[in-house]
Amino acid sequence: MNPRYLLFIFTFSLISCSDSRFSKKQIKEVSFKKEKNYDYYFQEGKLDSAKIYIEELYNKEPNDKNILVKRGDIYFLLNDFEVAEESWLKCVSLDLNDEVCYEKLTNLYCVVDGLMGENCYNIISKTLKINEDNKIALFYKAKRFSKENNINNAINLYEKLLKDDPNNLIFLNELAVLYEPSSIQSKVYYNKMVEIDSNYIGFYGLAMHFQKNQLFESAIENYNNALSIEKNKNAYYNIGYCYLEMNFPDKAIDFFSKVINIDPSHVLAYYGRGYSYSLIKKNKLAIEDYKFCLMLEPGFEDARNQLEKIK
Repeated sequence: MNPRYLLFIFTFSLISCSDSRFSKKQIKEVSFKKEKNYDYYFQEGKLDSAKIYIEELYNKEPNDKNILVKRGDIYFLLNDFEVAEESWLKCVSLDLNDEVCYEKLTNLYCVVDGLMGENCYNIISKTLKINEDNKIALFYKAKRFSKENNINNAINLYEKLLKDDPNNLIFLNELAVLYEPSSIQSKVYYNKMVEIDSNYIGFYGLAMHFQKNQLFESAIENYNNALSIEKNKNAYYNIGYCYLEMNFPDKAIDFFSKVINIDPSHVLAYYGRGYSYSLIKKNKLAIEDYKFCLMLEPGFEDARNQLEKIK
């Protein structure tokens, strides 16, 4: 099998109030207050109504920090980042030690402006000056280290975060990814994720670990566990790969076909299926798949070479 193919592995209550002792007027007033409550709108996902409500409060009390925080939250969710930034910056100007507002700005700058942006770097530093253990700032600092390929520092920060929050699936996943998929450490973190919550990412990560270590039966089992939670072309593709490595081209064909049904432009699925067809001497079908590869990607030399061999 050619090197390109062999190395290819695909790597986130409402409380009802009623009391028979209430008069109709009282019930109406309670109902009205509930409807006009910011948290009610927010929890129900009625963001436009929440925005109108918070603006009414903001116009009355423009220097209330709690109102500024909520105002920023609403506008952030509505993708109006300028108003969100304005609200949280005003909050900070009112109290230079307000950790919550610094957290909000950290999330804003590191997500919207980018992890490697100057705004992200500066706000992380300011937030950590207020509290050196701030989880949001440490999380983005770790992500910056990872982006810079400073793996050891990234791992150390995620380990620090995980120590305080051992069941955090995000921290566990970040650590699992930072380690080589074939390593024991990666397997430990993916196992922990599955123990906490039987989730797609945990099973998929475990499957990758087994696949990298050529434990293909275990890999297939975990890919299937992942697929029972979420149908995904990457898992189907990797099962096809595993069956091909186990010398079961017929089974591999089935899974490469599943990928193609989901994504008719998946070049490598056509290549894998074509290669599988050639192993069982179904050369006409292999030729069709190799030709389709070249139609989708004319520069795909591996498909061209396999096509020449059959001819």
